[in-house]
Amino acid sequence: MTQLERGRLSYYDPARKAYVAEPADGRKVELRALKAAGRVVRENRGASLVDLGDGVVCLEFHTKMNTLDEDVRDMLRESVEEVEARDWAGMVIGNEGAARSRPCAPVFTSCSRAAT
Repeated sequence: MTQLERGRLSYYDPARKAYVAEPADGRKVELRALKAAGRVVRENRGASLVDLGDGVVCLEFHTKMNTLDEDVRDMLRESVEEVEARDWAGMVIGNEGAARSRPCAPVFTSCSRAAT
């Protein structure tokens, strides 16, 4: 038995007779946890732009089968504008849907910072 609490997956531990949070994996990006922590930069019905940290944002689609409807197209345009205007280091596109192959797989990046 599992449950979702504050964006973290928990499982029932019969020995403790309580739900225990799943150990965090530093190699994994959990969009639901970031969203629960208030890291949403922009969102609409079709997509969200989530701050992943380190100057990188993730554009996450919410539509059924990740279809590119008007909301997703609007958010894609707004996200590119956000990345360029606010000097983000880059953007990835992905989600945590059931039919995913890899969450937050880099699709493209936009680097507007000058090389140092």
